[in-house]
Amino acid sequence: MRVLFLVAHVDPTHKATAFRFADSAKAALEKAGHEVRYVNLVESGFDRTLTAKDFKKIPDGTFSIFAVTGQDNLIDEIKVQQENLK
Repeated sequence: MRVLFLVAHVDPTHKATAFRFADSAKAALEKAGHEVRYVNLVESGFDRTLTAKDFKKIPDGTFSIFAVTGQDNLIDEIKVQQENLK
């Protein structure tokens, strides 16, 4: 089985429940022979809020989530995290 843990907790000490759960589950799954990947979204610089800066082009210079969504308009950082889900 392939497993991906995406952790997006802002605790820099990694003592929050989210980290403890992910670390414990990761260890158990790896011990059982599963493929496990772990991504800390906060440490990777991933912003949890979708804004104008997340898009390559802003039509007409006015940000509208409906106008900017479309084919290949997301910045590379978001594409990398989307690829993690495949």
